[in-house]
Amino acid sequence: MRYLTLLVWTVVMLSVRVLVKHCASQNFIKSFAHSSMDNWDSVLEGVFLHEAGLNVYDNDIVHQPPLALHLWSVALRYTENWIVIYFLVIHCFNPYSILAFASQSTSIIWNITSIWTLITCFQNHLFISSCFCALGCYLRLYSGLLLLPILAVATHKTTANNRLAFRLFRMGTSLLGFVATTVGLLYGSYLAEGRTWTFLKSIYFH
Repeated sequence: MRYLTLLVWTVVMLSVRVLVKHCASQNFIKSFAHSSMDNWDSVLEGVFLHEAGLNVYDNDIVHQPPLALHLWSVALRYTENWIVIYFLVIHCFNPYSILAFASQSTSIIWNITSIWTLITCFQNHLFISSCFCALGCYLRLYSGLLLLPILAVATHKTTANNRLAFRLFRMGTSLLGFVATTVGLLYGSYLAEGRTWTFLKSIYFH
């Protein structure tokens, strides 16, 4: 009975999303559901320019980081039209994601990194949490604010070890994870773009 209920709810939620996608005003959906950074058309444009060997960031249309764009390119190559189904499944049980799904917003990736940043933080895996935080910040700068709760947890006194040196060590490893991951992602993007930093303006300063 439990599995039947789960199946019924899955069908219902998928049906709602399909109806909204095809029946609601597309202008309303696109204006409500995502920013230019999450625009699926922008992703497709970036993948097309990348595969054509053109400069992706010249026209100020594409705002996806280079490494993310490479991953989208690989995903589209192997999934083709099935990407819509993956969006359906991932968004199925989140009622707040109906409009985001209908517009095929890529914000779900940023949301997932933010969620795992908090989950690992409150599980006391601060180094991993800071790495997730850096990944989210790479996709969208706002995620960098999540470094504050990570550092707050690092400085919190625990029954296991209340020494100041231990808390400073936890803060240091958290900052190290964040900085190292950020530097690694940006340098990887620099290499992926043919040793140029022009992508920074289009992604973070547009």
